[in-house]
Amino acid sequence: MQYILSAFMLNRFFNRLFSILSSMSSIQKVKEDERGIRYVTGLRRYISVLLDLIIIVLFLNFYGQALNYLFINSESGKILNQVAAKYSIQVPLSIEEEMVKSKYVKLIILNQISQFIMLFCYVAYMWLKFAATPGKLLLGLRVLDANTLEKITLKQATKRFFAFILSVVPLFLGFIWAHFNKRCQTWHDKIAGTVVVTSRSLKYKD
Repeated sequence: MQYILSAFMLNRFFNRLFSILSSMSSIQKVKEDERGIRYVTGLRRYISVLLDLIIIVLFLNFYGQALNYLFINSESGKILNQVAAKYSIQVPLSIEEEMVKSKYVKLIILNQISQFIMLFCYVAYMWLKFAATPGKLLLGLRVLDANTLEKITLKQATKRFFAFILSVVPLFLGFIWAHFNKRCQTWHDKIAGTVVVTSRSLKYKD
């Protein structure tokens, strides 16, 4: 109950904040169509992405620590410290140290793969179920199908998830593009056929 109340209070705070500052282009860039649907980019959208990244990093860090705790005991930890020390002075490792090192490398690979799968499942589930990740929910935004303005499909979610990299890697050009698009679509929005709109404007949808 406490978490629900905190989320509600945060939602009210952000809604009030952006209702005051919504006219400032530095905060958000909004384009409205003939139906009253408001498409959003700018700082409001970027803050929602930042909030999501904070949540994701904290969760994945906790998951990684838990995985290490489950698979690496105190003795293995001591040996790993010895391995690190020997690497720094370029001393050959013992058979036991080689085994522990090999186990740790496999654990790292397993950790990375499992984190990636969990991240995709989490993001896709939020888009399919709530039409938004927590950051966008707090800031009153929704990710919808560009044609129907309904919740996106799993295929669209998959495309959007992987295409997000394309928007970020070349100096965030995919996000800058949204400022010049008539419906504020980023590159990953264009690839997946999605748009980001304000929740309040959806009441005008036919």
